[in-house]
Amino acid sequence: DRWGIGRVVDMALHRVNPHSDRPIHLSFDIDACDPSVAPGTGTCSRGGLSFREAHYICERLSMTNNLASMDLVEVNPDLDELVPEKMHGDNASITAQHQTVRL
Repeated sequence: DRWGIGRVVDMALHRVNPHSDRPIHLSFDIDACDPSVAPGTGTCSRGGLSFREAHYICERLSMTNNLASMDLVEVNPDLDELVPEKMHGDNASITAQHQTVRL
């Protein structure tokens, strides 16, 4: 709250890559998000990141042009809750029922 997510991300980026010349790996732990955003995890964090904050973190790291890899961890589709209405960006190929990964 003191600095806001933008300032915190900038401070973290400067700390780990002060010259912006090294590749970055993002390990995004979904249980850092508020359960209203990501209920499908075994360890929900009330008061966690909002959708906007989580999206900003990923977008900001991508904008550095140094993001080399990312993993999304602590996701448990069995604990997820279906949203009754269709949401913008929904795609059947990325739902829990279709977990095919093509490399």
